Amino acid sequence: MKKRLTDTEIWDKPWFRQLSPTDKCAIMFIKDKCDNVGVWIPDKELAEIYIGGKVGWEDLPDRVNGNIVILDNGKWWLPDFVEFQWGELSEETENNARLSYVRLLKKHGLWTEYLNRLRGLSVVSKTTNNKSNNKSKIIKEDAQIIVEYLNKVTGRQFRKIDKNILARFKEGFTKEDMIIVINDRWRRWCGGDMEEYVRPSTLFRPSHFTEYLAEARKNTKQKERKCPECGSAQYVQLTEGMVCYSCGHTEKNKSPPQ
Repeated sequence: MKKRLTDTEIWDKPWFRQLSPTDKCAIMFIKDKCDNVGVWIPDKELAEIYIGGKVGWEDLPDRVNGNIVILDNGKWWLPDFVEFQWGELSEETENNARLSYVRLLKKHGLWTEYLNRLRGLSVVSKTTNNKSNNKSKIIKEDAQIIVEYLNKVTGRQFRKIDKNILARFKEGFTKEDMIIVINDRWRRWCGGDMEEYVRPSTLFRPSHFTEYLAEARKNTKQKERKCPECGSAQYVQLTEGMVCYSCGHTEKNKSPPQ
């Protein structure tokens, strides 16, 4: 059984206090389940089973004051873990346990970064976090575009960026994927009992989205209409007629929409 030191002062730190109860549990879970130099292979499903609730994984690294670094291989690293648990490490040590930690840091490609941190320098933390922050910013901007597009199509006022939209972007789906799903579901459900379900929590739920996307792609090949003014595929059937969300062109219905 592993035994590790516990930072009893973590509960007094503002960044930790501001986390939700499940996010706090996630931090403690990672601390317990990471290897001897603070590297954790993300198993989010298992973590949530132990925690008993959903964790805000998408932006958790952005809310922990630099205490999580996402490595290029997708693993998560707690950069202060080594120093807190083992103090300052050296390649010259004769202690086999401490030497094994040096080897493990080298295996992860983190030995130089560890030494830089001891000297008050950091390469991985700055570059990796900058990449992570930039990517997160772009995803949030794209997600906001999807929310605004959905509002235009449905005439509603969704304001909050649904976590399902963010999650689908992080899985590699694109704005175009989401737009054709919105268009296809609106064509199918507009004016019927299902119209109220043209909403983020339904359209972008993981159990629904891939099915909706496959159907939308098939349907788009068969029925897609492009704007006669600008040629955009963002030409959507609304109750009153067609509207293009690229150039603003409208075409009123000559007969009730199908």
